[in-house]
Amino acid sequence: RNAILKQYQKLLALDEVKLEFDDSALEAIAEKAIARNTGARGLRSIMESVVMDLMYTIPSDDLVESCTITKETVDGSGEPELTYHDKPVTKKTVTRKRQKKNNNEIA
Repeated sequence: RNAILKQYQKLLALDEVKLEFDDSALEAIAEKAIARNTGARGLRSIMESVVMDLMYTIPSDDLVESCTITKETVDGSGEPELTYHDKPVTKKTVTRKRQKKNNNEIA
């Protein structure tokens, strides 16, 4: 339920992008966490360093269909593998539900 990978996959899914990880990338992330001896917090830190740039660049590109993180991406020696749509995809907009205040005013 609280899996870090699923959280990042869900965040990119909001932009209609499928996020995938190679098995070798998952092993590299686990090896880094073990080397740092930091546990789950270390995993989050490693994941953020791997995915942070993508979180800023992918939403602005309407053609990105999927992103695959490889071992080289985790090591910093390579880039993630991106696949693209033929036509731009309309992104969903996130709307906030309005709440009524005490006097039936809408916030």
